[in-house]
Amino acid sequence: MTLIPPTPPNAGQQSPHSQAIPNKPLALNPQRQKIPGPLRILVIDDSLSFCGRLDSLLTGFGRQNVVHAVINATVSITKNVKELVDSFVPDVILMDGNIVVHGHQTMQGPELIEFLRRGAFKGTILANSRTKTESMLTAGADYSVGKDMEQIRAAIKTLLVYKQQENSHSR
Repeated sequence: MTLIPPTPPNAGQQSPHSQAIPNKPLALNPQRQKIPGPLRILVIDDSLSFCGRLDSLLTGFGRQNVVHAVINATVSITKNVKELVDSFVPDVILMDGNIVVHGHQTMQGPELIEFLRRGAFKGTILANSRTKTESMLTAGADYSVGKDMEQIRAAIKTLLVYKQQENSHSR
């Protein structure tokens, strides 16, 4: 079965406040561990205020559609991220591309993406950043969006439609 993802709103368009999603359809990775039910999103960001805004945005989708966990990465998180990914099993990790995390070693966004991929995370990584787009994609992020909440909302809506299609086909 092949799911055809909906075209993301504003795909390929640049705005002064955000990076464009690459010219590939926004989709969920079919190789990830699939858990029926709501879209599962793990948020990793080092800004408390942005974490709060993302929490509000994702809560607005309703728990029947989206469940999420938020890690504010101002503390040592590399071990915690691995444990949370293994236990929460997110479909999507929405992370700050400019993040600097401290743990056994200090990592920036691209290094954290590589750490997640080495840990066999097969889900979709949606990196949100105003800069470092190429380095995040090279490190293993699937898509890059800016910090604009409407662009993030549009990306989540697209992924949610994909998840709902997947759920309806698994029944």
